[in-house]
Amino acid sequence: MKCIFVKITRHHNTNFLRLFQKFEPCAEMCKMGWMSFEGFAMFLTDKENFASKTEESQINMEDLQYPLSYYYIEASHNTYLTGHQLRGGSSVDLYSQVLLQGCRSVELDCWDGDDGSPIIYHGHTLTARIPFRDVVEAINRTAFMQSEMPIIISIENHCSLPQQRKMAEIFKAIFGDKLVTQFLFEEDFSDDMLLPTPLQLKGKILLKNKKLKAHHAHKDIIKQKALQVSHLPPMANSGNTTSPASNNEDEEEEEDDEEEYDYESLSDVITWS
Repeated sequence: MKCIFVKITRHHNTNFLRLFQKFEPCAEMCKMGWMSFEGFAMFLTDKENFASKTEESQINMEDLQYPLSYYYIEASHNTYLTGHQLRGGSSVDLYSQVLLQGCRSVELDCWDGDDGSPIIYHGHTLTARIPFRDVVEAINRTAFMQSEMPIIISIENHCSLPQQRKMAEIFKAIFGDKLVTQFLFEEDFSDDMLLPTPLQLKGKILLKNKKLKAHHAHKDIIKQKALQVSHLPPMANSGNTTSPASNNEDEEEEEDDEEEYDYESLSDVITWS
């Protein structure tokens, strides 16, 4: 026995006493009201203390009527990796595997593919690359085989605007009605908005993705916007002239506007009808 964690006193709840009696392997320690490291470890790893659902556990529907942010969600980071984070392999099958094990949140690291179609890999490393479409298809096949609870797809988005459009098209085509693309409930429009509950989102897939800001935009997107502006019809000249000072003020205002502008990204495209 390595370490003593807790000593029971008369002020402790009787539930603690029952836990000690159940998990403390040493009878002498239990009589003294002490729990050893081994006893504490047995308590933490007991099936009744698992954070995730087990086959024996029963779902209480009343426990699923709170906003989604009230819950711990079993999540997977770098879901695609099979080994080393810098030079290991990547596999589409891992998405099916973690979902069948009860995971409800998976990660997609999305990058531009050389053929114009997005890919998934651990960026700036030697890890293997897998097609974005194959991953989405794998998620769709196994998303709700183990559980009807909603799936959250966490997107680490490094794609250019054209390939973000392809991502949106793939998501819509493969997920169909399962994909949440707009507000679903009246309370979503209230001033005191809360996230929907797991019960409300049963069988639904949510995307978690950051919007692309102007100062984070890739050069090709900025060039694309500049090209669009260059094709706009010229504004009529009213004959009024402006001073150099006012021109400088206008330039500063334009710069401020550009910083606030949200370039059309996956977050915008995915809501198109």
